[in-house]
Amino acid sequence: MDSRALVLSLITLAAAGCAVDEPTSGREDVAVATSAVRAAELDALLPWGDAPGALGARLPAEEFLGDGPSGVAIGPDGAVWLVDRLHQRLVRITAAGVEPAFAVPHDAEGLAIATDGTVALWSALRSRVWLHDPSGAPLAELVVPRLGGEVVGLSFGVSNQVVIETALQERFTVGSAHAPRTEAEFLRSKREGTADVGGTSLSVVRDDAGNADLVTSAPGKSGRLEATRRARIAEGARSVRLVGLSEGRALALVERLDQPGSEVRVTRELV
Repeated sequence: MDSRALVLSLITLAAAGCAVDEPTSGREDVAVATSAVRAAELDALLPWGDAPGALGARLPAEEFLGDGPSGVAIGPDGAVWLVDRLHQRLVRITAAGVEPAFAVPHDAEGLAIATDGTVALWSALRSRVWLHDPSGAPLAELVVPRLGGEVVGLSFGVSNQVVIETALQERFTVGSAHAPRTEAEFLRSKREGTADVGGTSLSVVRDDAGNADLVTSAPGKSGRLEATRRARIAEGARSVRLVGLSEGRALALVERLDQPGSEVRVTRELV
């Protein structure tokens, strides 16, 4: 393994949020929230390798894109947690460096941490969510029916209920350590949109020209969701994803693609 280092610059969603201003003209804009208070900020230089304080990685090679850590979450104390999958462990990252937490399966990828420190690990291979207490002791194994679709994220809802988000901007409740849901209950829990705001659903859409909008929807007369408000958040986007809400602000990840000559450049922006 070479000595190249991984730089993590991680902040809470609240720190990087943007607010939808009330319209002053016919068009709604999204303004950067310059006064948001950072609840946690960390800049850590972490080496690759097999040492206790290093993260596992496989470098890119012919017909191989490379592999490394996956799954990141901010704990209730502000520390950053990361799935060091190639070392099959969960680590806690602070200004002091990497602190090994506990062992995880080799196929653990996604990660979420509840306000009480409960840890959820997601395996796409087995379509399972493993729940652990903060010390690493196992609490439960939840089955995620594959009928829900491709899982792109997970989080904790009320009463530590695990909620998954799919690539179709739908949410399903998997259950908790003490109350796992059956497949029928799982399917009935479907909610459209990636977040709820005051009884309405929030999602992001992108048209063929690369214009990305934040869309608020509510059930119409037919019972189906209908858009009630749109706000332009980016132009020239190749992809856009709503990744979180905090204190009335929505945080979206916007990706753009540039191909100058033979190069391919992907830029990512949080708005």
